[in-house]
Amino acid sequence: MKTVEIITVRLDPRREDPLLRELRTALQKQKVFEDRVIVELYRHQALKTELSIHLRSVSLQADGLPSVLGRRLADALREFGPISHSAWVEEGT
Repeated sequence: MKTVEIITVRLDPRREDPLLRELRTALQKQKVFEDRVIVELYRHQALKTELSIHLRSVSLQADGLPSVLGRRLADALREFGPISHSAWVEEGT
């Protein structure tokens, strides 16, 4: 079944640029991670300090819980601002 985790962080404007550069560099090198997780980076059009990271995967488990990769990433981003982390399962699967 298809799953997506969404990690949203509202960045501290003073720390925004270094974090974004580091994330972009990492994602340019590797977009597919463990267990075929595809990582995508989005930025809010109006709120430039709002960043959303989407982890897309196909999983055999239907528990709807955040992955280890998602939890680690969310924990690492907490120092840059408030975090929202949720896991979603495709409807009808």
